[in-house]
Amino acid sequence: MKSSFLVGISGPPKSGKSTLFKRLVTTKNKNSIKNIISGSYVFNNTTFILLDEKKEQTTSFYKDIDCLLFVCTPLQLTESITLILQILEKKKIVILIINFIDIALKKEILLNQPGLIRDLQIPVVFTSAFNNIGITQLKTTIFNTLSNPSLYNTSNINHSYLNLQEHSFNDYISIATQIINNNVYY
Repeated sequence: MKSSFLVGISGPPKSGKSTLFKRLVTTKNKNSIKNIISGSYVFNNTTFILLDEKKEQTTSFYKDIDCLLFVCTPLQLTESITLILQILEKKKIVILIINFIDIALKKEILLNQPGLIRDLQIPVVFTSAFNNIGITQLKTTIFNTLSNPSLYNTSNINHSYLNLQEHSFNDYISIATQIINNNVYY
């Protein structure tokens, strides 16, 4: 197993990416790369270097990382799953983080975590970064996912909807909507 991993953080605005980044890292690094903030933490004797690109992610950002943490709120799920499906086609390991879970519960938005994991075939973690909820579970999930590549090997994911030759953006939206309708209750 590798002794360190490069992990990117992405997601829509106002999803809590910066707060989550601050909760995860113990050391913030100085960067020579413009628009990227990096930091690191050690978990189970493994170093995780986190990259938070402050502008829209470039192709090289996705190419260089071992794993992508995709952060969104419950109300951003359709848009987020649409993007995740496109990223999965590039054979990247993705962990979906649904942040602000405490607010979702107050608003009686119920999320079926096992169903989301089943339908997306990727890890899904609920957090409230502001309240430090789910951070240890997230670190454990990141470690388990990257230390056991066969667990969520994107080459083994068999999404029938990803086996099509070409997709339109509307195809992704339709698939995301179906996944949401099956697993999110308002």
